[in-house]
Amino acid sequence: MTAVSPATAPSKWSAGLPPEADYCLLQPEDVPMFSENFWFVGYDHDSGVGHYLHLGADPTNFEVWTEQLVVAVGTEQFYFYWGHGGQRTPDRVAGPKMLLHNIEPFRKWHLSYDGSAAPVTLTELKAGPVSKE
Repeated sequence: MTAVSPATAPSKWSAGLPPEADYCLLQPEDVPMFSENFWFVGYDHDSGVGHYLHLGADPTNFEVWTEQLVVAVGTEQFYFYWGHGGQRTPDRVAGPKMLLHNIEPFRKWHLSYDGSAAPVTLTELKAGPVSKE
């Protein structure tokens, strides 16, 4: 794995890592089945809407990203999307519908998603991988 040495923390979220440690890798590490993953989970108490977003590099082809989205509206409505694709630069990583942009290391990321999602039940989500697109 890439060795990063702790330095003066740019924010309380950095755990002492330098700013470059919060950017997307352009090449995989020299480790079998190496992958890179980003997760974002959020919930808005006022609207009752929550989300789980995952963007991960395929360990067999580092250029391809797998993206997953689950949106919960209240406790009864759930929506799901899963896809493959992608591109990467040091400060951006993207799947076919999702884009993550690192604006300020350890302080500010921008995430956007442009697409639809299929209705899914909580039982289907709990059962394991969902195959709906």
